[in-house]
Amino acid sequence: MEGRVTNNMTNNMKDTPIFLATLGQRPEAITMALDVLIPRYRYTNIRILHTDTQHSDIAVAYTALMHELTTAYPSVVIGSEVFYFPDGSPLTDINDQHSAETYFEALLEILRYYRADYRPIHLLLSGGRKAMSIYGALAAATLFGENDRVWTILTPSQWMRSGLFHLPPGQQDRTQVVQLPISTSRFLPGMLAGQSTEQLRKRTSITPRQWFLNELSEEENRLTEILKQHPYASNTELALLLNKAPKTIENQFRGIYRKLFTHFDFDIKDKRKRQALLDVLVGRV
Repeated sequence: MEGRVTNNMTNNMKDTPIFLATLGQRPEAITMALDVLIPRYRYTNIRILHTDTQHSDIAVAYTALMHELTTAYPSVVIGSEVFYFPDGSPLTDINDQHSAETYFEALLEILRYYRADYRPIHLLLSGGRKAMSIYGALAAATLFGENDRVWTILTPSQWMRSGLFHLPPGQQDRTQVVQLPISTSRFLPGMLAGQSTEQLRKRTSITPRQWFLNELSEEENRLTEILKQHPYASNTELALLLNKAPKTIENQFRGIYRKLFTHFDFDIKDKRKRQALLDVLVGRV
């Protein structure tokens, strides 16, 4: 199922990162992070990602934040994205499997939109339930490229209080905005443009093991099946079982290892590659 997202996104310079931030009950975290990041990245477009303000407890936080953003950053385009269930009802919180999947897929759709437009994305995971931050990190790991960033903010608890949207002069260095380590996605921007969120979910649900097995040729499949049945057999013994020349078996293994290397992190010259192959074949991954 695919969560509906309001589509009030505006065009902007494609070489300038767009700043996205999740909103919880501590909106001050967003402006404190922006005070650190804006001088470095010159954001011209800020989008606040949030659940429905009419039926949740973030209405006050949202109103205060939007007022502060437009006041503190008058030259920046400010907007927001609201998450809904597929039937149009408001998403107010993550409290079951259905709402969790809706939240995740809504995030995927927003990130897919900007990645498909070749825009660098800076995502601040700044508020909401811990589950929301986890889903945000998972969505970013699914789609983000080398130029995208995921941030979180570390601020002493005494400064994170209601209404304090900016630290006092001389105290800004107490705010630490940390970049989270996110693996680079295999999806290219142009590839994302023609795919729906549902299609992305299906593609990401395929494990590296499944990708690898799907790429094996008919002859390679036969060899790996025999290897599973005889895990300690030498190439010569496998050749006898398959009625092939040992050199043919050696060449087939070379091709299998190349395919394995593209989906799993190991040195193709490693002498333990036969064991690595067996681990994948029997599902020890």
